[in-house]
Amino acid sequence: MEGTPPATETTTAEEASSRKGSGRAAKRKTSEAEAAPAETPEEASTPATSNEEPESKSKRGAKGAARPAEEATPAPSAPAKPARTADPQYLILTGGSPFLRAIGSVRRPDGETLPGFANLAVTKMSAAPLPTEPGPYEFRFQASNGTGDFKLAQRSETGAPRNVRDFEMASSGGFQLYRFTIP
Repeated sequence: MEGTPPATETTTAEEASSRKGSGRAAKRKTSEAEAAPAETPEEASTPATSNEEPESKSKRGAKGAARPAEEATPAPSAPAKPARTADPQYLILTGGSPFLRAIGSVRRPDGETLPGFANLAVTKMSAAPLPTEPGPYEFRFQASNGTGDFKLAQRSETGAPRNVRDFEMASSGGFQLYRFTIP
């Protein structure tokens, strides 16, 4: 018991040695020193697959060899999406009071709400993305936190607003419809 220090003392000694250097440079040196011994056994245990490869590539191969076969192929950065058939369109709100919000959902004219387009909120500061599949749609919404008239329009990423429609605040908070078409 006397010969081995408790685990807490070991941790504090390691922390103290890492705190001796200050700044990011010291941390980089420490992490490089820790990473170097870990790479050396992998390089020695994994033979090079080709004598023609430069040394830097064989190091990369050794690092990759430690991974399971499932992770060898890089995963796509974003989930696979269907090919877009139209430019991205956004629903925007203009006019009215500064805190006005239109909250609703996008649906087909037959009444079917589209998955992923329920509970959308549109304000002066934020636009709501619209579906990219061509066809007619409706935005069924309730306006809140505002007074007076306002406008809803659809806009592409770089284009001017189009299909601009005027609306008034419903006195009883009733639902309103904004009809639009994705070309």
